[in-house]
Amino acid sequence: ELKRLSAKDILKAEIVTVPGAQYSSKTNAVIRLRAVRKRGQGLSGSLYSEYMQGRYSPHGYEDVQLNYRTGGLDIFGEVGVGLNRSHTTKTLGGEILMNAGFNYEISEKQSLGMRYETINMIGNNYTHSWGATDVWEDGKLTESMGVDLFSKRKPHWSHSVNAYYNGDFGKWNINFNGDFYNKVSQRSQTAINDGQLDAESESKVRSNLYAAKLVVSGPL
Repeated sequence: ELKRLSAKDILKAEIVTVPGAQYSSKTNAVIRLRAVRKRGQGLSGSLYSEYMQGRYSPHGYEDVQLNYRTGGLDIFGEVGVGLNRSHTTKTLGGEILMNAGFNYEISEKQSLGMRYETINMIGNNYTHSWGATDVWEDGKLTESMGVDLFSKRKPHWSHSVNAYYNGDFGKWNINFNGDFYNKVSQRSQTAINDGQLDAESESKVRSNLYAAKLVVSGPL
């Protein structure tokens, strides 16, 4: 999120050293970013590109964002694709990201919005790791063992939904945030010791997250 937020879109940044009751008691400080209120009508967009080069591990990411504004309503969408290469196992991995949603300014004092986002790998992801163990006694090799571990991750879409409402009523403020997240992870592994099949495993994990936060603040 911070990478996609341009500096020109930040109105001000605040460091709050006494966060207050709306945060956990373990929170020592909060950095609060206030964004510039969007102006103008019609279609707008931005293109984000990133490339990092290690000695053997390049990483690239391309991202396109579009926004259409009419009145106080923003309708937006985004598509991003990332590719990375790992030298240790000579694998190439890819990921695609898409999101869409809206923001609606009911008035200067009230706004609400929702965003849906989904992420998935591009094809299966394979990993191969290996190693060897030698045991020596009195300068003589007494035991030697080689280990190969093969792993395959299958692609599954993850889904997340965020909704918010913020409104001022006189001296009172109502702030609501709600989140839902769903992800499925599927992996198979094979272990080979000294050329012999030693173990196989297959796992499938489904994760769900529901979270909501409502803060009502005002003077006493």
